[in-house]
Amino acid sequence: MAAHASDQSPDAPRTATVVLPTYGVEPAIGTVVRDLAVASYALGARGIALDVLLLDGGDHARRAREVADDLGVELRCVPGPEAGAGAAFRDGMRLAVEAGVDLVITMDPNGRHDATQIPLLVDELIRRRCHVVIGSRWTRGSGTPGLSPGRWFLGRAANVTFRWVTGTPRIRDATTSFRVARREVVEGLGH
Repeated sequence: MAAHASDQSPDAPRTATVVLPTYGVEPAIGTVVRDLAVASYALGARGIALDVLLLDGGDHARRAREVADDLGVELRCVPGPEAGAGAAFRDGMRLAVEAGVDLVITMDPNGRHDATQIPLLVDELIRRRCHVVIGSRWTRGSGTPGLSPGRWFLGRAANVTFRWVTGTPRIRDATTSFRVARREVVEGLGH
């Protein structure tokens, strides 16, 4: 049974923003926005309003806005920084925190992260009372469509190294950008 806004505790999230830097993803952006519409609908049934902050680094806003308007997705577009996607993630997280949202969601706009899984990640964050939930590529039943064998091996090696160096064996995918975090955590990063 889905929780309604009136059923939620006072500290339950009510708003979420997806930070979506778009650099060289024209073929995938329409599909990603359609999947975000599915996530928005599912979260809305849980009493959580979802919007998308698109940091446009390659003239993708027009296509994304067309799809968003057709599907009723709240989409805000701002120019992405010239420094690239990493700087855009940082700027987007700062803007989301300044807007006062409860949850900040990051994901790649290239179609490799399944935006329809966002409600499940949010459910886990709430159920487990976590501060951050990672959408891992390396857990049973997950995957990354279109990932080359070389990138797959590099990603696995990077994560094994991270776990060994940091002593955090339970973090299976530290290198993915598919995450849901409470605003307080993002504020603490000091952008």
